[in-house]
Parts: sequence; C-alpha cells; structure tokens
Amino acid sequence: MTSPRFYALDNRATLVKSPAERIAGTVRQFGVRYADPLPFAMVAAGLGQNLFAPPNVRGWPGGEAWINSTTLLARKQFVERMFRVDDMRELAGGVPPLPAITPGMMPAPAMVSAPEATMRRAEFGPVANAGRMGQDGRERFLRAAASIQFDSGAFLAQFAGQPYGAIRRAVLPAEPATPPGAELSAQAVLKAWMLDPVYQLK
Repeated sequence: MTSPRFYALDNRATLVKSPAERIAGTVRQFGVRYADPLPFAMVAAGLGQNLFAPPNVRGWPGGEAWINSTTLLARKQFVERMFRVDDMRELAGGVPPLPAITPGMMPAPAMVSAPEATMRRAEFGPVANAGRMGQDGRERFLRAAASIQFDSGAFLAQFAGQPYGAIRRAVLPAEPATPPGAELSAQAVLKAWMLDPVYQLK
C-alpha cells in the first residue's frame, strides 16, 4: 500500500468493477441511505454476481466477463434508478434544481432537508425472479426499495468552491469518454459521469 506503483495513474481505470464493487462503492461513496440491502443484492444478482453463491470454487470469472449487452444496460439502469430517487426527493420537497457549473469551479448546491416520508418511493425497476420471492418477499422488497434515499446535493456540497476537476477525480478513475456539456447543472454532470463507460472501471 505504500508503494508509489499502487497509486500510479497508469494503473487506474485498468480493471472492470464487479457488480458488488460497483453497487457497494456507489452506495458508500454517495451516502445512499437504505433500511434493507435486499434491492442492492437483487441488482447484483441480476448483474451476474449472486452474493455468497459463486458459480464454482474458483469464483466469478470477473474482468471483461462482467460486461455484455445485458449487464451494461442493467448497470446503467442502476445509476438511473438512484437519480430517480433523487428526482423524487426534489419534487416532494420542492427543491430547486442545482445551478449551472461555472467554468473552473463547482457551485454550492442548494441544501434542503425534506421529511423522510416524502423521500420514499415504491418503484425500483424490474426484479429478476420476483415470482419466486413469494408475497412476503415481494412486500419486503417494495418496503426496502421505498426506503432508499439518495441526495446528490449533499454529495456535491463537499466540492463547493473547489476546482471543477475535483469532483471528476472523486467519481471517475480517468477522464470521461464523453465530457458533459458546460451548460449542464451540477447534478446533470454528476449523472453523466456516473453513466460514462469510465465509471465501470477502477
């Protein structure tokens, strides 16, 4: 861990995140709140990594095997679901959109505390094998999905007044494949970075 090679830029963005790394990393980095991790475990299973149940003693194949036409779309949908949670929070709380990014600096986003009840939602996208969950399992899933809370403004507040690249370096291991437009709001830029192919890497 103390070797300079461990932190060398040449070693960044060279490995594909596993589903667990992508989901757990997103939840932890962006302070996503939840009452029950079941929806995240179900998403990981849909992405090919059924937690604590590897396909054999060797484990999951990993690497580029994590990415195909189905899982790439599902990875994108996971990020979009997080931002739908954020959008619902803003609509319920009457939070104004974040201001546009000024050249070279991150703006200070509006910080609004909405009641917990207004942040809840019961939709988290289609669930694989939902029919085998049983009524109790489906109800648990819906309760868990409704408890998920994501506040992009709270994350962006850490970077208020810092250089524009500070948040990019915190989110992506390398330059984005498609740089977002300068006219976008801070929230829109964050979403664009999280949907960028480079966010799949570590």
